[in-house]
Amino acid sequence: LLSYHWLNQLYDNSEVPAPYQKKRYRAEQTNAALEARLETRWQVQERLETRLGVSYQREMLQQQNLLYPAASLGRKTREIEAVFGSLDWRLLFLSRWFASARLHSALRLEKVFRQPWRGFPYAGLHLVPHFFPESSFSLSWTRGIRYPDFNSLFWKGDARAQGNPDLLLEENRSWSAGWRYLPGNSWLPQLSLFYYWENIENLIFWFRRFDGVWEPRNEERFRKTGLDVMLQQNLWPEHLRVNLAYSWVRAVNQKNDPVLYNKRLIFVPEHSLNTSLWLSWRTWQAEATARYVSKRETVLSNSRGTQLNPYLIWDASLRYTVRTNRVELEMGLVAKNVTGEDYQLIMGYPMPGREFGVHISLKLLNP
Repeated sequence: LLSYHWLNQLYDNSEVPAPYQKKRYRAEQTNAALEARLETRWQVQERLETRLGVSYQREMLQQQNLLYPAASLGRKTREIEAVFGSLDWRLLFLSRWFASARLHSALRLEKVFRQPWRGFPYAGLHLVPHFFPESSFSLSWTRGIRYPDFNSLFWKGDARAQGNPDLLLEENRSWSAGWRYLPGNSWLPQLSLFYYWENIENLIFWFRRFDGVWEPRNEERFRKTGLDVMLQQNLWPEHLRVNLAYSWVRAVNQKNDPVLYNKRLIFVPEHSLNTSLWLSWRTWQAEATARYVSKRETVLSNSRGTQLNPYLIWDASLRYTVRTNRVELEMGLVAKNVTGEDYQLIMGYPMPGREFGVHISLKLLNP
């Protein structure tokens, strides 16, 4: 694989009359990335599969301040070199108890900037028991890393956000366990449960300062636990189906500070729920969806009165399709936020109220 990406952007509010802008700016910014990867795969029948590879990535950012040239960032580059390998082993000695038993493992050795080489392992186990073949179990452990992107480090595009060149790498260690049930009977529900637990050091997140400017920061230690539940149930196979996805997340600050101890991460809801009802009859399709998000913190101290309120959003759509040998015509109606809920995803940015839309598409098909 060999790829090159290039993006040039101009940020300019120099023509906007005061006082509708906080600060005048006119800057030109170029982002580019070069990526190369070479990978080989070796398989021994169906028992064992290995992958080995090397990769190289070079990122570049160049920013010029056209109003104040002395304040330009200039050219910034970052190189990432890596060697990686993985092993997928079919555990035949467990075939007496399991219809399928596989062990997945991987190791990535990586070097960034002038830092020394570091290793990041992964191990996972996937099992399908004989006595319950419609279900599967999984267990995994991993140690990973997340690099701050160039915009997080050096962003100076406008008066609402600012990069932080002092950001540290984010590291995490995590465990996860999952269970999935996929019955062959279309009248029975499909169900999956996924639980995870991770410790994060130097968490990277965007924080809104008192002056209203967004800036990425590191937080020393966070512990994050969560549970994802997904359910799909046919009320009338191929005609009526209900879907449900629930997520519980608890991300708390573990820093030894009496003000911050055991505080939740900002803008992360503890509970979120998505559910939909889908109906299909001949050439008609209809869907109704609901999305619930619980309250979210907006400041690290979790002070009372600073939380964003929970919200519940209802959407609906109706679609009609006509198809012949040569033409496919589709017409649809969409209604978003039907109840006109007043809500915000992040502080200070209210979302739209009711929205209605109509769409018509015409496709010419090959005879």
